Amino acid sequence: MGLGIWLWLGFVAPVSALPWRPKPVTTETNNQPLQEVAPPGGAQQLAQALGERHPRLELLAPSNDSLLADGSWSLRLRLQDWPLGQRPELGPGPQLVVLVDDKPPLRIFARPSGNPESWEIPMEALSPGSHRITAFAALPWGEAVAAPEARAQLRLHRTARNPLALPDPEAPQLIAVPSPQLAAGAPVPLNWLLLNAPLQNLRPEDSRWRLRLSLDGASVLLDRADPVWVGPLAMGSHALQLELLDPLGNPLGVPFNNLVRELTVPPPLSGTPGMLRNQLSAPELEALINPQYQEPNNQEPTAAASPAAKPGPPPTPETPPEIEIQPNTDSDSDSDSVPLAELSPAPAEPSADLSPEPA
Repeated sequence: MGLGIWLWLGFVAPVSALPWRPKPVTTETNNQPLQEVAPPGGAQQLAQALGERHPRLELLAPSNDSLLADGSWSLRLRLQDWPLGQRPELGPGPQLVVLVDDKPPLRIFARPSGNPESWEIPMEALSPGSHRITAFAALPWGEAVAAPEARAQLRLHRTARNPLALPDPEAPQLIAVPSPQLAAGAPVPLNWLLLNAPLQNLRPEDSRWRLRLSLDGASVLLDRADPVWVGPLAMGSHALQLELLDPLGNPLGVPFNNLVRELTVPPPLSGTPGMLRNQLSAPELEALINPQYQEPNNQEPTAAASPAAKPGPPPTPETPPEIEIQPNTDSDSDSDSVPLAELSPAPAEPSADLSPEPA
């Protein structure tokens, strides 16, 4: 079964998301084009709600270009105006992503107690040589917030500096960011982070770079930095390749801008994550974007027990008077019966987590 998919460009920037609209088709690179689909309704609701935020991220310590000692270390950072959270029944919420080189991302879903703006994150020991640390505020499916102030990067070294192991600080950098959760039968987000890329369209028809996205052999050229959603994938392993190209189609910044990643789609989930649902209720949306959200109490208040009356002497039974019953001899008279009133019941009253991904 061929992919038979068309690529429509149109998911808006993550911090100003509006209802998804398709844009014209880009140039296809082979006979198997990819098709972008609209993000699920839940993802669109989350993007629109989080679009009111203006996150700002700063990496405070260690300082850039530091030479670290052997052993574990801590990354001190400040994150403002960005909620962190996840819910067992709704899955991932907004998060902070920390990447060490091209290792699996470390996702932070909670601040320490007290909810401070700055705190330290324990990190594993670095191997000898030079390393690139990238951090950014991300939406529930891993997409980086578009604003430059929502991301930060530094270089660290252990034992000795090895600058050839890292891209030039001013050169374009393409970084792949996997989604924290995939599900068979649900649309798949393809995320990446593009840093220091030359500006697009400085003059008419002057496109400074292209991104070639290939999935299971089907590929397409993109001229935007926004991640895309593609149609559901079958369970199992899928090959994803991202290549940053110059206007002539030549690789830009090899070897750091040609990335191959494996997407593993698990079986259908017992409970669909909120970001992959067609729609989120107002309480579900609030639960994912508000770390202080408390579920409403569905139990009715119980009436206070009145003090028990003191037992008195048992009442003396009275003999009821005798009533003489006479037969009704008037066959045409109607009984003076009164219907019982219907009673309707009164309505019931309404009712610091660090999660590194496995390599």
